[in-house]
Amino acid sequence: MSKAKRKEDRTAAASVSGAQSPVAAEPLVVPIRSSGRRLPTLSLLLVLLAALLPYLNSLDNGFVLDDHELIVVNPYLKGAAAPGAFFTAEFWDDCNQDRSNRYQPLAMVSFALNHRLGGLEPFGCHLTNLLLHLTICLLLLLALRRLLPRGMLALTATLLFALHPVHTETVSAVGGRAELLAALFLFAAWLVHLAAWPPRDNGSDGFTGGWRHRLGLSLLVTCFFLLALFSTASAMALLPILLLGDLLRQKKAPPPELTDPAEDDEFYTPDRQPVWQTLESLGRQLARLPLAGYAGPLAALAGYLVIRHRTMGSLIGNAVIPYLDNPLAGVDTVERLMTAVKILGEYLRLLIWPFHLSADYSFNQVTLVTSPADPGFLAALAACLAMLVGATVLSRSKRGHVAAFGIFFFFSAIIPVSNIVFAMDRIMAERLLYLPSLGFCLVLASLICLLAREICGSKPGKNGGTSPWSLQSWLVIALVSLIALCYAGRTVSRNPDWHDQQSLFLSAAAVSPNSALVHGDLGVWYFEHGDYTQANRSLERAVAIHPDFPIALYMLGRTRIELGDMERAREALGRVAELRPDHPEIFLALGAVDFRLGRLENATSLFRQTLDLDPENIWAMESLGISLSRRGLYEEAVQVFQSLLEHRPHEANHHFNLATALRSAGRLEEAEAACRKAIELDPDHQGSLITLADICRQTDREKEANTLRDRALRRQP
Repeated sequence: MSKAKRKEDRTAAASVSGAQSPVAAEPLVVPIRSSGRRLPTLSLLLVLLAALLPYLNSLDNGFVLDDHELIVVNPYLKGAAAPGAFFTAEFWDDCNQDRSNRYQPLAMVSFALNHRLGGLEPFGCHLTNLLLHLTICLLLLLALRRLLPRGMLALTATLLFALHPVHTETVSAVGGRAELLAALFLFAAWLVHLAAWPPRDNGSDGFTGGWRHRLGLSLLVTCFFLLALFSTASAMALLPILLLGDLLRQKKAPPPELTDPAEDDEFYTPDRQPVWQTLESLGRQLARLPLAGYAGPLAALAGYLVIRHRTMGSLIGNAVIPYLDNPLAGVDTVERLMTAVKILGEYLRLLIWPFHLSADYSFNQVTLVTSPADPGFLAALAACLAMLVGATVLSRSKRGHVAAFGIFFFFSAIIPVSNIVFAMDRIMAERLLYLPSLGFCLVLASLICLLAREICGSKPGKNGGTSPWSLQSWLVIALVSLIALCYAGRTVSRNPDWHDQQSLFLSAAAVSPNSALVHGDLGVWYFEHGDYTQANRSLERAVAIHPDFPIALYMLGRTRIELGDMERAREALGRVAELRPDHPEIFLALGAVDFRLGRLENATSLFRQTLDLDPENIWAMESLGISLSRRGLYEEAVQVFQSLLEHRPHEANHHFNLATALRSAGRLEEAEAACRKAIELDPDHQGSLITLADICRQTDREKEANTLRDRALRRQP
């Protein structure tokens, strides 16, 4: 519909109602009126269903990825540590293990509460995530109804947020708890701020309570913000969000006599302001901002930064981020910034088309940008600039404020987790889109309502009004329903990917075929479940992507040992020894390969290297003793086995190995004693029974020898 036609419709509506012509009306500056404080039952029910139903099939998911280390084997959770322990440097030093800079104490407190209430069962943790998501959506609906001029617009944005498939990693994976808690307390703080600092109306404060009431609400905002920060640092986006929201509520609106309360038509008034008028209007809006309302959040942020610095050693932490997790941690600033912009483009793609989702985007799924001519970088840069320019233009249009707010919201929420400010633990992760996705949902909801208006127009109803159930409303409902069904279907189909490690790795490998970590993890899973052929295939793919991937090379070597390919196993393990010369397990595995290849001298040397790095390594001691025995160095083997028994005196097999070495050295009496000790510890130890029988036969005790041999043969499986 053209601008002239819309003006004609508004004029006709005003004439029917007896209002003054809009041309002659004197302009009036008033704040946006919210869509009301009363929450309609239908809106509540729709949000409840949208937040819960698509995620019901996630409740039987298990623990995946980092859940095992953070939750399942975490001694602090098993020991039911006091909540204060999760705020200390000692806990995060142990948890991060020099490979992460996480500081999310409130998330760990929530896991501890899960443990105390019902043990660390996956169902309880997933149910908590789902209830958090539901609460977040309800808080969001309340906040948007205070912020936006139309209840339909607020409900549409909330439903899109509740259903967006990109949230499945946050809601369906237990590890997304930090983002959920941050969003929960951030939206709570935002809602309370909107209630405590309503927009000024003609110079007067719109708050109806006393100063004590406002002070209490301001303190509540501060507490909520601090809790959000202790959930995850990305919650610091609240500050620009508060500012943007307050600016949105101060937009210029038309005279109330031209506004239909049922439709809030002023939101779609198409006239734009000149630049000088925009700057003047912006100055007046800034002057009306509740600056006192930002004091509490600023104080909370300052306190959080002090605590984080004292706990982590610096604001961003001192851990060295692994190259595979985030290669941006090891490149120069220009390359990091260009790649970060390219990742912003990837995030936008996921928001617009959330049908190819992955749990991993690490090296080399997202290739580094080394040149400004990189197509991905140029496309993302153009998209980001177009969005920012578009938001600036829309902010000057009285019908585009919500879309502009959504765009600025997205960038405010995504910048802290985008690797632009500093390198993150991960180069890219879908869970980081949980909060920024609200900006996209606001833009999409605004466009849907705008499209419906352009198609249907604004027809005057009875008494000059517009029916709340007009064709425009039904078209909005139809469009939202169509998108919601697509979102819900994708969410339901995505949730089972997080059921277990195999499902997750297989789905990630299909969407992120160039991720070395995905193929490495999948190969380890196959190895642990005895499928060595598939493990070999996945691990070879991981090494092809990143030839210096130590864990993949090590597991590839072990897989080839199981497959009997010793020469190629030694090749892989030898490369790991070059990369990790201080890792004892590598030399132990290399020694085992040389031992099976008959290179006993090399094997002996490698076992000794293992013990030099790890003197308490039981497997290396045992392997060294056996290797020395095979080489005929029986006295040295005896010394090794005796040393081993000092560490493990109650292992029957170690006594048997000592007995074998003593017997070969001709020390039959001592060998017999070692055999009898092994049989005492394990009466069914076949090797000790047979060796003792041979010793008895050598010492002319044929009857006892036959008895022992018969006993050993009866125990033979």
